[in-house]
Amino acid sequence: MLKGIRLATLVFYLFVFSNVVAQEKNIEVRNLKDEWLLFNARDDFYYPFAGNDLNGVSTISFPLELARWANYKLYLEVPGGSSVFINQKIAAYRGEPGALLFSIDSIREVHGRDDLFVTIYNPDLKNENNLHTSIIQTARIQNSDQDDRNEAGAVRRSDSAFDDFFGVAVIALLAMYATLLNMDKKRMRGYYNIARMFSMNIREEITFKGKVFDGSNIPFIVAHSFLVSFVGLFILFNRVEGFYLHRFGVALLTWTVGAGLVFILLALKYWLLSLIGELFKLPFVVRHYHEYFRMSTVFFTALFFIVLTQFLSLKSDLDNISQIVVNFVIIFLIIRVVALYFKFIRVTGFKNLYLFSYLCSTEILPMVVGLKILNN
Repeated sequence: MLKGIRLATLVFYLFVFSNVVAQEKNIEVRNLKDEWLLFNARDDFYYPFAGNDLNGVSTISFPLELARWANYKLYLEVPGGSSVFINQKIAAYRGEPGALLFSIDSIREVHGRDDLFVTIYNPDLKNENNLHTSIIQTARIQNSDQDDRNEAGAVRRSDSAFDDFFGVAVIALLAMYATLLNMDKKRMRGYYNIARMFSMNIREEITFKGKVFDGSNIPFIVAHSFLVSFVGLFILFNRVEGFYLHRFGVALLTWTVGAGLVFILLALKYWLLSLIGELFKLPFVVRHYHEYFRMSTVFFTALFFIVLTQFLSLKSDLDNISQIVVNFVIIFLIIRVVALYFKFIRVTGFKNLYLFSYLCSTEILPMVVGLKILNN
């Protein structure tokens, strides 16, 4: 396993330091046509545009989520004589047919709001083919046969400082784990022992002797907290309002605070296991925590390298990576509960219902809460 980690680290450095011939290109991230609204003057309400004929229509409107599209641009292709209104205030006029480009960040700074309402007015719209509204970005793409693929789909924005943060954070994480490997190889091997992780035979290991939160384990828990927080950042993209992770300082602060929260949650997890284990008179609480922590360590390390591959070699859009991370986390939470059940059913003389009640309190209920948060 450790050889695999070293190989993956070498592959990462090849990704980082390889020279790529690139150029700047505008990429459409989202077509806003599905969000078009028409105004019914007689009844004074807006209704969705569903491929209707634009004859007799003089305005097209749509909501714009500025918080979601930070660092992107609003692209409007309009017929001649078109006026653009933002929150019922005129923002631009185009006498000839052509395109208008607005910086989302500039709009947000001027209006001081996260959600706006955009209206395009033209007394002679008629043909919807003369009107195009979309969110675009200036992206760096490779000069290769991938151009067609990138042109059809969204890629990362090139003007985001998150790329810089990503490199700094990855180097910091690799440095942490390299230090831990040199400090305690035996404990590192214990946490990355995949055979033991899937084994249904629970037995004491010298690696995990002693208290959970002692001087030997705390450095591993701290490093794991930063690893989980780093992977968790990809879940925040366009999912949590108020997080603008395309700024280096904000991303760094969010990562650090997130690591602190993960560490606190890991401590609360052990407290919960100890409390309920004492209530149920179960002798394997410490063992349970070590198995729980080992599964999390292996899983999030694997997910970390998946994120590296998606972000560095495949140039996936951050929204796509976010959904991949969420899907993997959901699958892992379910697998971990099932694996722990079959592990501990072999080492206790209690009935299945008794052990199931214990796991409901310590694993299933927290898992349900976590899934609810992820789905929201």
